[in-house]
Amino acid sequence: MSDYTIGSFNICKFNYAGLRKDGKGKDFDRIADIIRNEHFDIIAIQEAKSESAIRHLVKDKLGELEWDWKWALSDNHDKYDDGYAFIWNKRRFRLVNSTQHENPRVYESVTISKDLKSRGCAQLIRPPFVAEFTPQGQYLGGPNLQFRLINTHIAWEKPHYVEGDFGDITARKNELAVLSEEIYRRVSMTRGGMLVPYTFLMGDYNLCLVGTGGKIEAVIPIEEGRNLRTVQTELTTLKRPKTEELDVSNEGDEVVLQDGDTQLYASNYDHFSYDTVLDSKMTLRASRVDSLFDYYKNDVAKHRAEISDHVPIKLEITLR
Repeated sequence: MSDYTIGSFNICKFNYAGLRKDGKGKDFDRIADIIRNEHFDIIAIQEAKSESAIRHLVKDKLGELEWDWKWALSDNHDKYDDGYAFIWNKRRFRLVNSTQHENPRVYESVTISKDLKSRGCAQLIRPPFVAEFTPQGQYLGGPNLQFRLINTHIAWEKPHYVEGDFGDITARKNELAVLSEEIYRRVSMTRGGMLVPYTFLMGDYNLCLVGTGGKIEAVIPIEEGRNLRTVQTELTTLKRPKTEELDVSNEGDEVVLQDGDTQLYASNYDHFSYDTVLDSKMTLRASRVDSLFDYYKNDVAKHRAEISDHVPIKLEITLR
């Protein structure tokens, strides 16, 4: 059994307006069920369009006696107005009190190194949402550790204000380079007082790992002697539903796929990344949550309409 479970979920266009009297739109009850049933201690949300949607999910569906949340817009000039959120089980975790900075915070101000600039990384396109959590303790305090979580959603399209003769994929790789070599490094090295920091980058990278799409390497050097490992290789985005019937057969009440899940899933854009030094300190297991089958019996259209075109991912952490 894992000591802690951290999740990440792009809930496509998550807005309170999706909750309508006609029963169509986001299924807040089902989303709450997924968070509870997967035993998430903390879950990072992407595409949180409004604070009211997150508030409704936590207060009215999960229950504010056990759960808490923080929300923020990702960037003032993001044309999609995408936001971030953290939702956490406050019986298990609490935010770290910080005198150095706001917690959580949108990591907007970052100096791009000359090396990154020479590679086309001129600026950060969509700043991440960074939070620091520490486990709750039974008596005088929890374990002397903190999780520093960098919640990101790398922009799919290259914005008009980003200079350089390169396309969307290169722009995404540049964004990941800044997240890895600047932001992760800075966040992980900030002093934590008595709390030992364990830093994770997570979210929708809009990039596949090599071997499953061939876009990014699993291990990225972030400075001399330090490497960032990216994990979670299962497909997490759903294909658009087709008009013709899918190649399935019925056995009892369950839908059984004939050719694996590749006809329903498209890409593995959702990942976790961490400093490889953590491999000696904890055992990590990354996986996707197959909410498509577990909650919708592979009904792609319904999952996309009521939940998202992504499924959640989880990182189970066992301390050594």
